Amino acid sequence: MLLGEGDERTRLETRIQELGLRDHVTLPGWIADVENAFSRPELFVLPSRYEGFGNVVAEALACGVPVVTLDCPSGPGEIVRNEVDGLVVPAEDLPGLERALDRLMGDAELRARFAARGPEVLERFSEQKFLAQWDAVLDGRSESDVDEILEP
Repeated sequence: MLLGEGDERTRLETRIQELGLRDHVTLPGWIADVENAFSRPELFVLPSRYEGFGNVVAEALACGVPVVTLDCPSGPGEIVRNEVDGLVVPAEDLPGLERALDRLMGDAELRARFAARGPEVLERFSEQKFLAQWDAVLDGRSESDVDEILEP
């Protein structure tokens, strides 16, 4: 399933048809109910060459969907911890991306281990953590002090 809309849709539809993958790949377009969309896949792939923060990566992880992503400038590599809750492949390394996908698709135990880390993503990127980090920056404290700020 490829979510979203963009200039490449027609090309993707043609390529899916050429490869005989119509029964295996769907293009539902933009979906408002992200949580429901992430209740089905066994893994999530973000092969972007550039991505901002990448909410979709954090959403996939938070929903317990293991992630494979390219380590493009600013974004996914800051969210996904390689070998902890997903796989991060160097940018532009398409053979490496293929190996990572093969590895994750062939290892149910690894997918389960990564999926179990989902709740940590919610904690790492929570509003409370975000505000505590800003408090630390504005107060001149180091980032290592943030956890102390959050303790009751």
